[in-house]
Amino acid sequence: MLMVQRMDPTFMIGNVNGTVYVLAMSGDKIVVIGDFNSYNGFSVLGLIRLDSNGNIDDTFTPPAFQTEYTQIGSMYSITPLPDGDLIVGGYFTVDGDERSNLVRLNNDGTVDPGFSSPTDFHTVQSMCLTGDGSLWVGANTYDRNKKQHARHCGEQITVGRCEHI
Repeated sequence: MLMVQRMDPTFMIGNVNGTVYVLAMSGDKIVVIGDFNSYNGFSVLGLIRLDSNGNIDDTFTPPAFQTEYTQIGSMYSITPLPDGDLIVGGYFTVDGDERSNLVRLNNDGTVDPGFSSPTDFHTVQSMCLTGDGSLWVGANTYDRNKKQHARHCGEQITVGRCEHI
C-alpha cells in the first residue's frame, strides 16, 4: 500500500551553506549537524537546533566545534538523551578545549563539565543509546594496536564515565 504524505505548511524549509550529515529529534526539536556555516542566512557552525516549525531555537547556543585545520569541527554523530541533553561525536575540540571528540551538551547548548569521555577516541563515527541508558560508541582510537581501531570501539558510557567492555 502506497501512502502519500503531505508537506507541513507550518514548517519553514531551511537552507544551509554546506553539507548536513545527521538529523535527530530531541523532543519536539530537530537537531542538525554537518559541515556548514550558515542556516537561512544566520551564522551557525555545524550544529543547530530547530523548533518544530523549522525556525532556529534561540534557547540553544552550542559551543564552537573546531579542528586544528578548520573553524568548523567535523561532527558525525548525535544522540539525544531523554532529559533533552545531547551527546555529540566526531573529530573536534570544543571552544579550544580537548574533549576527545565526544561531548555532552546540556539542553541549552552549554557543555556539561561533569561528562568525561575516553582520551583515546580519535574520531567518533557512530553512537546509539540502549534501553538501559548505556551509550555505545563506534570510534577510531589513537592506539593503533587495538583491533577496534579500524572499525568500532566497544565502549559503554554510563553516568558520564567510560568503561572498557
